Amino acid sequence: MGKGFEVKFYTGDDEEYQQQLRNQKPKPHRCDDRIEDLCQVITSFAGFDQLKQAWKVTWVCFNAEEGQEPRDPYVMLQPTDPLYKLVATRRQQQQQQASAEKQQEQSSKQQPADKK
Repeated sequence: MGKGFEVKFYTGDDEEYQQQLRNQKPKPHRCDDRIEDLCQVITSFAGFDQLKQAWKVTWVCFNAEEGQEPRDPYVMLQPTDPLYKLVATRRQQQQQQASAEKQQEQSSKQQPADKK
């Protein structure tokens, strides 16, 4: 007969792996706000036009690259909703990061000119 194979089961006893699991924090999907907006439109029976608009923006969000999510207004999501505030915070962070990268890029362009 041929060689057998060995089956191993991971028990999770590895302390380093357990520490990684403890340190992981749930992170919302980048289009979570658009999904919530779509769900609110569906559950409120808002009408086909609003459903179509919410679905379109949600679809565009899922197909967009990270950081390039649509900035279209929400159909039903209000500024008092927690996801609305989360997105505003995320957009501010993206803008700050973009401006920091731009400044770093400009300073790296100026350094070779100063050396000449």
